[in-house]
Amino acid sequence: MKKIILLLYCSAVTLGIVIVLTNSCSKTEEPVNKAPVCIITNPVSGNEIKKNMPVTISVNASDADGDIKEVAFFIDGIIIGTSANLPYQYDWDNKWENLGSYRIKATAYDNRDGSTSDEITIILTEAEDNPESPVASFTANLTSISPGSSVQFTDLSINKPVNWLWDFGDGSTSTAQHPSHQFPSAGIFNISLTVGNNYGADTLTENAFIEVLVGGVETGTVADYDGNSYNTVKIGDQWWMADNLKTTHFADGTEIPVVESDADWINLDYTDKAYCYYDNSTAYANIYGALYTWAAAMNGAASSYVNPSGIKGICPDGWHLPSDAEWIELEMYLGMSFEQADGFNWRGTDEGRKMKNNYGWKINGNGTNSSGFSALPAGNRFHGTFDDIGETTRYWSTTEYINITHLAFNRTLDYKHSGVGWFQANHYYGYPKDFGLSVRCVKD
Repeated sequence: MKKIILLLYCSAVTLGIVIVLTNSCSKTEEPVNKAPVCIITNPVSGNEIKKNMPVTISVNASDADGDIKEVAFFIDGIIIGTSANLPYQYDWDNKWENLGSYRIKATAYDNRDGSTSDEITIILTEAEDNPESPVASFTANLTSISPGSSVQFTDLSINKPVNWLWDFGDGSTSTAQHPSHQFPSAGIFNISLTVGNNYGADTLTENAFIEVLVGGVETGTVADYDGNSYNTVKIGDQWWMADNLKTTHFADGTEIPVVESDADWINLDYTDKAYCYYDNSTAYANIYGALYTWAAAMNGAASSYVNPSGIKGICPDGWHLPSDAEWIELEMYLGMSFEQADGFNWRGTDEGRKMKNNYGWKINGNGTNSSGFSALPAGNRFHGTFDDIGETTRYWSTTEYINITHLAFNRTLDYKHSGVGWFQANHYYGYPKDFGLSVRCVKD
């Protein structure tokens, strides 16, 4: 189309109008690019690492509206390498570095030049006497499968091993670095990896690492009001979300108040509804979900002790917040006796390992995830303080502590424990309702 622009001018003797014709066209604006997600999952901030032990820097990176172009890795602001393919990781050889503190940063770039960074700090300490001996480590893409399915194993060993020996627990072995193995029959299998080089050898055995189930694990998905999609898994007779909730609205569309300020969170009453992301960073939301007060998780409902709880709370339509009794049902299905499940503190044997994902936990705190529950260490918000990401996760239940209306029961998973925590809500172990904890929902 053409625009007509009138220009007025004047002088001592004349007054004139100039008409200028200009061409213009409308332009369709591209949608705003969403920044990618970038989370350093290994090592964990604050780790002390022996000098001469190469460090595998691992990153969870994703892009909601496109693709990850590459992930760049930095030490103290200096780029040391990039990765353009899954898994996004880089082996940092620190043998020439001085002892002390180092900043590790990773930046994920998407296909529209958006970027997000994450940064941690580690401490380089004195080397071991034999720094070049390998240290065995591995992971797998699946830990709970149907008979006849294959598992892709990935070697994560450090100090440059040159030979590998895998024992799959079913009479089969492999000398490949990253083997794929088919498990033909049902059972629970211990997996061992022995790695070696000219300086020595090391063996890592993960007990009950692979569970082959007749009929396999039933899975599905569910969406919340915001359109977020969550993986779901059937464990026993219950259907559980396999991801932490991250909705910002209740199922009827009512907005949940977001509280970011430490001072504002400290001033919350135990009846206040609120949520936040860890460190107030949306980059954590896709991996760890959100942290909610108990009032937000319950959406104002009263305490429930029964199974099922009957409390929809913050959950999507057709789902509800689990009661303490429903958590006990899950724990007993995974192997606890009733006496264990009905007790306080750390209970059970390996039920927590069955619930924890096989990556993302500090040091050697990963689980087998044989249940499909896929727990990750989302951390917490205690009063105004964020704490324990990479180490711990806690989930609300609908059940108040008896006769103490500002306290409620939860379930705790931790990198140092293979069981499941159920703590007394007293002064020392207390979990007041204004704490920020994670939420998992159960299908009606």
